[in-house]
Amino acid sequence: MIDVTDGLASELYHVCQQSSVGVVIDEKSIPFHPEVTAASAEFGLSALQYILTGGEDFEILFTAPPAVKDEMQASLQNSFGLQLSHIGITTDQPDKICLRNIHGDLVGLPNQGFDHFVSSGG
Repeated sequence: MIDVTDGLASELYHVCQQSSVGVVIDEKSIPFHPEVTAASAEFGLSALQYILTGGEDFEILFTAPPAVKDEMQASLQNSFGLQLSHIGITTDQPDKICLRNIHGDLVGLPNQGFDHFVSSGG
């Protein structure tokens, strides 16, 4: 489990490296707030690119066995009013971190996210 404040792609890499697994996420399953489109346009990025590599998303990313998905969803919904989003699956291939795009193609994800130490030039 990890927070996604530095972008989904870099946090996926952290989870996969620490767990010795790979992952395939499904672009169609990634939730985003409608305001992401406006924010991403302001920075000249696609909404998907912003979610994958942007910062300050304040979401939690975690893996769990498929058998407990429904139980976890019910528990989080009942206890906190939270909705889980199932965005992909883990694999036994630690070097495979991919996105299944809207066309069904597998695309490797870069280990890229928000960098707090990059100078803004000001």
